[in-house]
This record gives sequence, C-alpha cells and structure tokens, in this order.
Amino acid sequence: MENYTNIFILIALLFSILIGYYQYYFKVIPRTNYSIFLFSIRSLVFFLLFLLLINPSIPKKDLIIEKPTLSVLVDNSLSIKYLNKDSIVNTILSNFKSSEILKKKFDVSYYSFGEHFNVINSLNFDEKQTDIYTPLSSISKNYSNANNGIILLSDGNQTIGKD
Repeated sequence: MENYTNIFILIALLFSILIGYYQYYFKVIPRTNYSIFLFSIRSLVFFLLFLLLINPSIPKKDLIIEKPTLSVLVDNSLSIKYLNKDSIVNTILSNFKSSEILKKKFDVSYYSFGEHFNVINSLNFDEKQTDIYTPLSSISKNYSNANNGIILLSDGNQTIGKD
C-alpha cells in the first residue's frame, strides 16, 4: 500500500471513532450499560464502510525459485568413434552426471544427436550422419522463455542440416 492510502485509512479510523462518540457519548444524558458495546459496533461499521470507499489494494508477490536448465547435447555419430574420442566423451558425460555442483545449480537434461535427436539412453556412436542444427533449434524453441544453457559435445563434423 502506498503512503496516501495509509493516511486515508488512519483518517477513516479517526472519523469513525468520532461518529461513534458523537452518537453515544456527546450530550447524551442517560448512558446505558450497552453504550460502550454500541459505540464500538457503530465505530467498526463506519470504519468498514470507509474502508470499502477507500478500496486499498494489497499487492501479492509470489517468489518462485527455479533453477536454470542446462542441456547437454552429445554427438552420437560414427566420426567420434573413428577419431577414437568415444572414451573421452563417455568420461566427460559421466563427470557431468556425477557432479553435485551441476545438480545443485541446474536442472540438467542429456540428449544425443546424429541423424536423430533424442534423450540419451546409451551412446553407441553408430549413427552415420550428424545434424547439429536440429538439436540446437529444438532446445531453443523448448526453452525460449526460460534461462538455459547448452553444452555441445561434438567433433564438429556436420554432414546434414543447416550450418
């Protein structure tokens, strides 16, 4: 709430107390046992009416902590195996999967690509062609509104798709 709203609420409280006082205590000679009760009810009713007229808005803020997404894309083509880099790729991938620091800071997703783009089940490096554009474009489309990072493990030999 803003400052002027708080001031209006304070004025409404004071004004409603003054109205209740005027009706039940000011120049009233026979004061009954119910005067305090009726005074407080009348003041409360007028305060609530004034509060409805002021119509204060109370902002609500929801804080959602969401980890950024980290997509690890691994080339599953024959060229990795041909260059004898398959053991290095498997070692790097197992280091990523076992890293507690990455798991704390990111939601990590692992994908393989070659001719087809899919979630990693196992790497056998037997796909004949490499399409780097398809996984990069689909990750960008899927996480376009989110904060994400991409790690690309490849030999860089692209045989199909856009550059």
